[in-house]
Amino acid sequence: AREIQWETNSCIYSYSTQGIWSSIKNSHKNITINTTTKSNAKDLIVVASNDNNLRVFVSPCIKDDSPYTECSGHSSNIENCIFSCDDKLLYSSGGTDGCIIQWSVTLPETQNYSEMKRDDN
Repeated sequence: AREIQWETNSCIYSYSTQGIWSSIKNSHKNITINTTTKSNAKDLIVVASNDNNLRVFVSPCIKDDSPYTECSGHSSNIENCIFSCDDKLLYSSGGTDGCIIQWSVTLPETQNYSEMKRDDN
C-alpha cells in the first residue's frame, strides 16, 4: 500500500519507515522504537525510542543505513512526538522524566549528508 498517502503516519512499520531499522539494528544497545511521526510537508520522519534520543530521517526512508540526525535532551525514554502545523517546531514527550521538549526545526538549503550521523557501532 505504498501508493496511499495518509494524512499522518505514526506507524513504526510502514513503507516510508523501512530504512529506520538499520540505525537500531546496528546499535549494540537494546533499543525499542516507541513511535514515528512524519512532518506535515512529508519530507521528514522523526523516530522516538527508549534510548532517550530522537532520530530525524529524510522521508521516505526506504534504504538501509540511511543517514540521520540524532537529537538528545530527554533523561528517559521518549513516548511520543509531533510536528507543529507549520513544521517549524517539533514536540516530544518523555516517559518517566515527564518532560515535554520543544525543538526548533531548521532545514539547510542543501542537505549535507556528511554532517548527518550513521551509527557504525
